[in-house]
Amino acid sequence: MPDASTALARRLADDWRAGRVACVTWLNHHSALTLAEAGMATIADIDYVGIDGLFLHGLLGHQGDVRTSADLVIPRVLPLLPGARIALVGTDRPSLDRAEQVIVEDLIGDAGSVIVDTRDGYDELPRREEVAGWLESCRPDVVIVGLGAVLQERWAMEVRARLTGGLVITCGGFLDQVHQPQYYPAWAYPLRLNWAVRVAREPRRLWRRYSLEGVEAFRRRHDLRSEIDGLPGFRAYRAAIADGVRS
Repeated sequence: MPDASTALARRLADDWRAGRVACVTWLNHHSALTLAEAGMATIADIDYVGIDGLFLHGLLGHQGDVRTSADLVIPRVLPLLPGARIALVGTDRPSLDRAEQVIVEDLIGDAGSVIVDTRDGYDELPRREEVAGWLESCRPDVVIVGLGAVLQERWAMEVRARLTGGLVITCGGFLDQVHQPQYYPAWAYPLRLNWAVRVAREPRRLWRRYSLEGVEAFRRRHDLRSEIDGLPGFRAYRAAIADGVRS
């Protein structure tokens, strides 16, 4: 029986092979709070909205395993996309170059896919009015986007709106982490202490997320659950996992 991440990867691959356009993003408590402030309708057009953060997963109180993540799904879906034309967008140039090397050597496998363009998330990020020209120039049918919360969702939707077929996958910090195989120690996942590892690595950037924002998410948990449950993309995400796990 496939797990949730495998089930979602298979659904995305089915969409890609059928020539459909599909966009997937994930929420943790930080991005859920940020999007709630911006208006959760910001991501109403995203096809699949998943739950990544363990803390948010617990706050929402959903039954069954609805948690997946970009770092689990991307390595599963890329080998299922033969001949894909992949673009990578996000992080800084040194990390992006290292991520590209790992993806080509370790994740694409024998699929015969190619990286057609890479853009860092700073000076090289195409502006809104440049997205159409960028897509025309490199013609990707898989775009992996690792930017900050809200920015990556808005940018991904700009890309999705201009594709006639393909996948747009947001990935948060995946492009920073994929070339660091020891980023999470072996004990972090079983003990559910990934968050502690991240805080230890990046305390100045993340201390607020795992303290004050955690308290705020707990306080607003009922509103967050209502807003997330109301997203068409979240319902489609749960259905895709349920169908895939049963098959």
